Amino acid sequence: MSGDSAPRASGKRNAILAIAVGGGIAGTLDLLQACILFGWDIPLVIAGGLLGRQAFQGGAGTYVLGVFLTSLSLARQPLSTISPAAGWSL
Repeated sequence: MSGDSAPRASGKRNAILAIAVGGGIAGTLDLLQACILFGWDIPLVIAGGLLGRQAFQGGAGTYVLGVFLTSLSLARQPLSTISPAAGWSL
């Protein structure tokens, strides 16, 4: 029985890695597309949802916060959607 549990753990790890890499690529393309269509201030607008109007006077830190918030919201969705259907507990 111990031989059966090792492939499952490896397969689960590979699936989570694939989801993370795919989500990272999709999130990067999504943010790039939004920046091209609506301007490069989109991460500031996203950070503005958390910080308010002060985000527009912010510098690089506020911009990075907007990028982080975008990736955080995109990374959370696929895992919460896929893992229960696959019977995984994260």
